[in-house]
Amino acid sequence: MGSISDANGLLTDLDFYQGGSEFFTWGEVGWSPSKSERYTRNIHIAVWHVDERHEVGVDAADGVVLGANWTTRDDRWMGFFRAGRSRGAAPIYNNTLTGGFLRNFRRNSDALGLAVNWGDPPDGSLRDQTTAELFYRLQFATNLAVTPSLQMLVHQSLSPERTTAWVFGLRMRATL
Repeated sequence: MGSISDANGLLTDLDFYQGGSEFFTWGEVGWSPSKSERYTRNIHIAVWHVDERHEVGVDAADGVVLGANWTTRDDRWMGFFRAGRSRGAAPIYNNTLTGGFLRNFRRNSDALGLAVNWGDPPDGSLRDQTTAELFYRLQFATNLAVTPSLQMLVHQSLSPERTTAWVFGLRMRATL
């Protein structure tokens, strides 16, 4: 799969290509043992490129991402891994690694998860950041989930005066 879109586009603005024909493009290929397992067992690689955006003064950038997730046959555990590398000043990180797991509970589709991410920002004056997140998804109904989470940010790239910060989050997902 893949796409091409206006790199200067906004969801609220339907006036296309105001900044000129500056594009964000990406493509991805992947493998899964079967069509029915494509969301639970897969390996994929994606490449992307964003053109230089003259009006906002952002240089061109490109990158590659390798990812995989694998769920056990009993659908209780899923491990995941992502690694990305990019060139340019536009990305949040030039190098990033993420790994973690989910523990699914059959009773009502609740899930416990832990993820850890390390990132290397493109600005050499900023320090690498490590983030860990622990969350629990409460599946109240087929169409409603609430997910409290706790994140720990270590050596924040944009807050050099702080060593560690804690963030409590609360997400809600409702579908029609």
